[in-house]
Amino acid sequence: MSARCGGDVRRGKVRRLRARDGDLCTLCGCLIDFSLRPNDPGAVSLDHVVPRVHGGGSRVSNLRLAHRACNSRRGSSPDRIPQTEPVPEHELSERYAG
Repeated sequence: MSARCGGDVRRGKVRRLRARDGDLCTLCGCLIDFSLRPNDPGAVSLDHVVPRVHGGGSRVSNLRLAHRACNSRRGSSPDRIPQTEPVPEHELSERYAG
């Protein structure tokens, strides 16, 4: 599979998840800025509800949208919510920088 094809599949999943769940991070509840570059802490990432390491797959039914930083903080813990209160979107880059 080429990188371009993989990117098309990912974009398709993001579109389907946005239609299903909206534009909020499922881990902190803040708005996701879909225009950010992929390496930005506030960028969108695909969070596996049941992490792959615990047998979860990459079907849309096991995926949800999250900020890259929130997803990284969650790690491979099964459905653990790392953030107890929403982070204002203007603080995301500052809070998770570094």
